[in-house]
Amino acid sequence: MPGAQGPPGAMGPAGAAGPTGAAGAAGPTGAAGATGAAGATGATGAAGPVGPTGAAGVTGPAGATGATGAIAYQSVYSSSTTYGLNAVVSDAYFLNSYVSLVANNTGHPLPSSGSNGFWAMLASQGAQGAQGVMGSAGATGPTGPPGATGPIGPTGAAGPGGTSNVPAWDASTSYAAGNLVSHNGSLFLAEQASTNVPPAGSSAAGVWGGLNPGTGAGPVGIPYAVTTHEFSNTYLYFNPAVGGGNSGSYTSISAFSTTIAPSTCTPSYTIYNASPVTALTFQLYTAIPSSTAGNLSGWSLGSTVGGVCSISAAGATGTVPLPNGSSCTVTTDTQVPAGTPITLQITNGGSLTSTFYTFFMAFSCQ
Repeated sequence: MPGAQGPPGAMGPAGAAGPTGAAGAAGPTGAAGATGAAGATGATGAAGPVGPTGAAGVTGPAGATGATGAIAYQSVYSSSTTYGLNAVVSDAYFLNSYVSLVANNTGHPLPSSGSNGFWAMLASQGAQGAQGVMGSAGATGPTGPPGATGPIGPTGAAGPGGTSNVPAWDASTSYAAGNLVSHNGSLFLAEQASTNVPPAGSSAAGVWGGLNPGTGAGPVGIPYAVTTHEFSNTYLYFNPAVGGGNSGSYTSISAFSTTIAPSTCTPSYTIYNASPVTALTFQLYTAIPSSTAGNLSGWSLGSTVGGVCSISAAGATGTVPLPNGSSCTVTTDTQVPAGTPITLQITNGGSLTSTFYTFFMAFSCQ
């Protein structure tokens, strides 16, 4: 049988430390401590960006109208007018205005700018504004009155020859002296009354004439030809297309001192003075027949054709060639219509006598 338990033995030495045990679970949060003293103020931070502009505020009510001032416009400045204080004037061109700085302001000129103690510039003309936009075109106005008639245009070119504007000869027609007809392409002037006398027939002499009868081939003007004419102090009108002695030379304008343009043509001529007489002047004219039926004389001058031809006295008789100064030439640019009578007039220096003198003439109308 086991004996009784002995007494405890003495405590042995401490054993070596065991390994650290695992951390225990966190205890509950303690109560907040008291607030500490405030720390020192930190440095100012950089400025932030500008914020967007706020909406415009509501417009305030209009202010009360001020009291009327004492300035009053007086009209354009006059040096003879007395102006009161604050009187306003303008210059003569209404470009600038001025106010009077004193009372009883008389005769003091306006300043060019600023003030001269009597007047002060109140307002001046501003700079010219920019040109405005062109307005739209207005409505078309009413048609104006007809303009004045313009000047006569230049003469047209010569038309072809013809006799369509002259009545054809008719055997049954009774013709009076001075009547003009066409026959077989040529023109004829009645020298006396007749019926059934053909202009180109064997009995036409003394009945039809006034120009060189045509051949019936069609008129082409008056061909170039040289003729001679005798003249005196009374025989001063000539048929320029007929020569030989004093043939075609007459004391007045008549059917016998004219030729007739058979077609529209332009005359030209040269005159040679073959007699030692005074200086002479020549001029072509259109001729106007007498208004009296059957009257072959009593015709009158019409208009001039071309310029004047003036020649001096010729040298001694028989001189060949003719001396200088004894001839002249006229080339016209004037067209003579078909059927127009043409005559040549001579004007002398006053020393001609009844004795007949001679000149040569080269004439054409083409």
